[in-house]
Amino acid sequence: MTHESVSGDAAGNIFSFKDDYLKLKADPVNSYPEKVKNVNVPIIIDNGSCFSRVGWASEGTPRLTFRNIIARQRGKKDSDAQIGNDIPNVETVRWLLKTQFDRDVVTHYDAQEQILDHAFQRLGIDSEGAVKHPIVMTETPCNPNLCRQTMSELLFECYQIPNLAYGIDSLFSHYYNCPESVNGCSLVLSSGFQTSHILPVINGQLDPAHCRRLNIGGTHLTGYLLRLLQLKYPAHQSSINLSRAEELLKDHVYAAEDCWAEYDDWSCPEYFQKHVHKIQLPYTPLPGWSVGSKKERRQQCIKQLQDLNLKWKEEKLSAAEDKLRTLIAVQEMQEDSDGSQKKSLKALGLNTLDDLAGYIGMLNASVQRSKVSLGGRDCSMDQPKTVQVWPKLDLLGSNPEALAPAEWNQRQRQELVEEFHQNSLRSRWIQREIDGLLQETARKLEDGAKDDVLKNCMEQLKEQKEELNACHTQWQNIKEKLLILKDIKDADSMETDQEGESEEQATDDQGSEWAYIQAMEDDAEGFSFQAEQEVLSELDKIISVFDQDFNKENRSPVSQRMTFDLAEYYQLALGVERIRVAETLFQPSIMGLEQGGMAETMEYVLRQYEPETQDKLVQNVFVTGGNLSYPNMVERIEHELRAMRPFQSLFNVKRAGNPSLDAWCGAAKWALDTTNLSSFITRSEYEEKGGDYLKEHPASNRFLASPLYAARR
Repeated sequence: MTHESVSGDAAGNIFSFKDDYLKLKADPVNSYPEKVKNVNVPIIIDNGSCFSRVGWASEGTPRLTFRNIIARQRGKKDSDAQIGNDIPNVETVRWLLKTQFDRDVVTHYDAQEQILDHAFQRLGIDSEGAVKHPIVMTETPCNPNLCRQTMSELLFECYQIPNLAYGIDSLFSHYYNCPESVNGCSLVLSSGFQTSHILPVINGQLDPAHCRRLNIGGTHLTGYLLRLLQLKYPAHQSSINLSRAEELLKDHVYAAEDCWAEYDDWSCPEYFQKHVHKIQLPYTPLPGWSVGSKKERRQQCIKQLQDLNLKWKEEKLSAAEDKLRTLIAVQEMQEDSDGSQKKSLKALGLNTLDDLAGYIGMLNASVQRSKVSLGGRDCSMDQPKTVQVWPKLDLLGSNPEALAPAEWNQRQRQELVEEFHQNSLRSRWIQREIDGLLQETARKLEDGAKDDVLKNCMEQLKEQKEELNACHTQWQNIKEKLLILKDIKDADSMETDQEGESEEQATDDQGSEWAYIQAMEDDAEGFSFQAEQEVLSELDKIISVFDQDFNKENRSPVSQRMTFDLAEYYQLALGVERIRVAETLFQPSIMGLEQGGMAETMEYVLRQYEPETQDKLVQNVFVTGGNLSYPNMVERIEHELRAMRPFQSLFNVKRAGNPSLDAWCGAAKWALDTTNLSSFITRSEYEEKGGDYLKEHPASNRFLASPLYAARR
């Protein structure tokens, strides 16, 4: 498998935990098949230090696959023990777990008996007091005679089995995958849960004198990965456990063909972003914030801003229409003796009917334009034809030094009105630009535009946002100055009243200015302070999605909370850890183990033989075991062999089709071969020669008699 096939791409490198350890179902009690009940069909038991696989040799796969662990509460009976898949959540009872293994050697036979009881009961065997089937069981390479003796005693005396055969799991896998090399020379590399082995096979027989064991296996790699992640993410220690670390090891770790070159690649930011695997931890999203893909989040931002603009426009239009109806009602009043029309004008802050007409004209035009922009709704209203009254700005071009004090104050008001007008037009134009940019961005998102194209749109939105901020600041300053001038105007009006002048004469040249200001305040297309702040916050949010370098100082606290990616905070980034963990098989010193790695040990074993034998061994290098099933493992072993073998020498590396299951399949295939019946230990042979007796075959250990047994012979 090539590196690209395990690396993931930039758009699909976010994964989530499967948590299969929480989905385990208890092993069912199978029925006792009639086709094997009265026939001596062997039972195959792959008794691994991690998993136990049990089934009938006549079937293609094992019926039972469960962990070799037992959980029993203190003070409870053995009948209350939970075994393998019966444990609903292994993490909650990990401190209570027991196993029959010490590393890869069975030493606790009380636990082994419970495991066998569980296996035979779930297979459905209901024979009285005995298991009337031959058994083929795997054992570790160079298994001590005492351990084999105790196991044979358990099987023959407790279960009354008729026949028994032992074999090495990795050699059974070799037998299954390489039948043409069974009687030849091979170099078998295996790695399991607790240990790894280099096994030379010479002329079809294991050479125990040159076998080597490494005290490193899948459990060590799992613990190492767990420690790395807990140190890297101390805030998420409670979310990372051994079961999840084991899942990460299985699904995301790969072997580097050249680890030092890979380390250099991982130091490159572009390479890291492309090949990193991000693991999403479970979390509770913040209210009002849903996490999806990058594109979905962007589309959501666009839609929220468009909806906000539409809602604000509709509310502003509704308020302007209500105000317009009120103004028209005042205009249609007939002047009477009680002066109700004048009172209404004064309540509106107006002085004359001309001011009212100008106010109505400007507000009516704004309402019509706003309706058109909202989708061309019916614009007809029963309104009189009004002419917009523009305030007199006749003093703007005059020389300030030639003006009287009253005229100079009037000129100041006219300058502010002109500035207010230009600022209003600018704000309205910016709003149209933002609407257009949002529509364009939404269209490009739907068309699948690239990030750089979308960022250009965001740059323009950033510029419009800054201008909008400037307009708002200027607008507020103008309003404050106008309020001051209005107070001055009211004070002047009171003085003129005291001097006997008419109110109409004192305010005639100022009313139209103030009417215009009020009309702009109620403009259906203008910006209110509250709506503007909401729009700016939403703009900050959408810009930050596209531009990660957006200056946080330019964002309000509300927008900063809205743009915080909670999902990213709950992500584990697996970068260089993806190769670093598997590299410990070749460099155990990484995790502090003082022993040689797989390549060094393999080279040492080869050097124990003559060059001719070395050439034969490297022609059939067989890789098996669940802890050697990582992607690129074959390429890595080929790389190591190329470095240690002579120039241009030939070698061949082959991996098991299913490194975890092929040991069971090989044992089943071997048991069904009638030529191997003589390799079973019968009950009479057990009673005669002792429990440590072993019959040799191509997949077994070599029998080395114990001193007492040898003396007896």
